[in-house]
Amino acid sequence: MEDELRLVVEIRGFDRVLYKEPAQWDKCKFSMNENLTAHLEIWECNIDSPEKLHSAVVQAKEKLRRLILSIEWAYGHELVSRVTNVYPPSFANEEDILNISESLDLIDRIITQVEPREVPIVMPEVPLEAGRWVGIWVETNKLSDYVEEQLRRQYLIIEELWDEFQSTLDASIRADKKRVKLIRDFVSHASCDNPNVIALVEPDLPSAVITVNGTKSVAFQRNVEHRNYISRFEVISRKLASSLVNMKMLQYGNVYGV
Repeated sequence: MEDELRLVVEIRGFDRVLYKEPAQWDKCKFSMNENLTAHLEIWECNIDSPEKLHSAVVQAKEKLRRLILSIEWAYGHELVSRVTNVYPPSFANEEDILNISESLDLIDRIITQVEPREVPIVMPEVPLEAGRWVGIWVETNKLSDYVEEQLRRQYLIIEELWDEFQSTLDASIRADKKRVKLIRDFVSHASCDNPNVIALVEPDLPSAVITVNGTKSVAFQRNVEHRNYISRFEVISRKLASSLVNMKMLQYGNVYGV
């Protein structure tokens, strides 16, 4: 039997069971107990040299990260994980094991909010390059009481990816993006005298209209009425940001859902 590197990872923070049964994918096992703690095993085989051991550590760590990112992207919430055990190949010495442990100092996040489902055939993953956008997505979902902050963060993603993909999108989506941009400007300034922002906001939110130095403007007030109005556009910005990231991830590599 060839030597292998095996990692055992504990994942906490789930509010319910993710899958109906334990999952087993290529060199990866995932299960949850009655306390809603997940246990993950990831391994790499055919390791017969220090060079292959180093490569195996990198591959295992990246595989774990891709899985975590995929669940973060799917549910947009946090969970903490930690490597609880490392089983190195037989030839590894104490220094090798110490280096492995240090390189696997992982704290990652996931949570799920759906009923248990069938285990997917392929391990969920998204490309590592998507990590920053997933991070913004997770941060956004912490701000459920502040819909204006959610929209502002979603627009960071839209603004970054828009130029690359806008030519592939239809006129209705381009119109949605313009409205989201105007609402982003509305919530980002103490007052806004842009005629396009005023024209969009005033008909449905007359309480936002004010006069500043004799100039008609609109001002976002952090109250229920104004946040309810913004929530209409947050739904649009959320969908658009998600679509753009999904398109970009496909350029980088494999994308498999949870």
